[in-house]
Amino acid sequence: MLLVEAAALARQRGLPVKLLFAGSGELTDSLKQRANELDVPVHFTGFLNQTEMWKAYVPADAFVLPSTHGETWGLVTNEAMLFGLPVIVSDQVGSGPDLVIDDETGYVFGGGAEGLADAMARLLQNRDRAPAMAAAGRKLVLEKYSMPVATAGLRAALKAVSSEQ
Repeated sequence: MLLVEAAALARQRGLPVKLLFAGSGELTDSLKQRANELDVPVHFTGFLNQTEMWKAYVPADAFVLPSTHGETWGLVTNEAMLFGLPVIVSDQVGSGPDLVIDDETGYVFGGGAEGLADAMARLLQNRDRAPAMAAAGRKLVLEKYSMPVATAGLRAALKAVSSEQ
């Protein structure tokens, strides 16, 4: 709901914000109703399995993870960055400090709907930076947070533990 509220605020500022929600759940009807009340253009993909997630990322200009309940990491942020999207995440998303470099790969926001609307405005007002932000995010994830990097780290840890015995 926070994303819908922020989109409405951004639209009140004259920004051309449209939303796409991937997945479905118990809040879908409430989100649709609230978006309609606030005149926020929104599209819901419904459930997408792993092989269909590209349908949410490819048409997007940016990715937003507005979790406010202490998201431990938010792996979906990595996925969005691999698809070349600038990201906006709340300060409650664990990956924010590692993945989101202000004005380089995206923005971290606090302060509820106003803070999110401000981050959306920054991205839209610097739209010419979006391709560079997308490229920087993709590079960061590939170089530091990819499966080969994780595998190499695990192997190094196992080797260190086995050499101590």
